[in-house]
Amino acid sequence: TINSRSNRHREYFERVTELIPKEYHQYIAEFVIFESGRDEIGAFVETEIPYKNRWRFAVNEEELRHPFKSSLSGELIVHEFSHIFSLHEVFTSRQPDNCHSFFDEIGCVSPDTMYGKFLAEFWTDELLDEAEYIQNARNQERAIEEFYERYEDDFVTQYASSQPAEDFAESFTHYVLYDDLSY
Repeated sequence: TINSRSNRHREYFERVTELIPKEYHQYIAEFVIFESGRDEIGAFVETEIPYKNRWRFAVNEEELRHPFKSSLSGELIVHEFSHIFSLHEVFTSRQPDNCHSFFDEIGCVSPDTMYGKFLAEFWTDELLDEAEYIQNARNQERAIEEFYERYEDDFVTQYASSQPAEDFAESFTHYVLYDDLSY
């Protein structure tokens, strides 16, 4: 469902469907354009809990000002798709009974999933402890900056250092769009 009559909105959604593999189109139940006083959030995806294989793909109206074929637009779309791609697998896999407390909200991540393998490879318990601290920090922005400064060589972008799901999404995006692992 596209919650808009605007041709520009439809064109953007067409770009989304160009970049997302056809087998995942069925998961996007709703495409929403939102307005925010501050354009810090370019887009997000969300699903209902318990997971229903249905996602809302939401894009900030500000993003529609950029050319749809631009690298920034493509990065945003692939980044958000990577959340659907990785979390669909997590939500439909058997979850382990125990995991790091960072995952209390979404549940434990199976080590058999692509996201689970990513976590095992790149996120130690010490890094997860720091990520948990960041999530609870009074000044999250500064906490992320400090964390990134300490581990800059381990992340493709500063945003990737904000939490494991964003690290996966940023890494996935750069791999898909640029296939350059030299970062």
